[in-house]
Amino acid sequence: MIRKTNNLYMDIGASIKGVRKGLNQNQEQFAAGCGMTQTNLSSLELNKTAPGPGTLKKIADHSGVPVPMILLNSVEDSDVPEAHREKFNDLWDSVVNLAQNIFQ
Repeated sequence: MIRKTNNLYMDIGASIKGVRKGLNQNQEQFAAGCGMTQTNLSSLELNKTAPGPGTLKKIADHSGVPVPMILLNSVEDSDVPEAHREKFNDLWDSVVNLAQNIFQ
């Protein structure tokens, strides 16, 4: 399920799951490191609940991935108006690389 936020369809759950998998941690390990339960993490990864700022901060602190990068990685092609998708697809990798350079 993708939830609508400020007219965007963001898959924050997939972004959080990607961060967790990047650390090679299972849900139980990652959740413990972030100070939450595995059930709460699962709910976040499935987009059943939305993470608040405090939860995003805990995830960022545990993983070393800054909150802006977690949010950036949740943006999907469908978030971009159709008229701009070609530009988005042409530039997206450059945008992500630039952000990674800024936040490293």
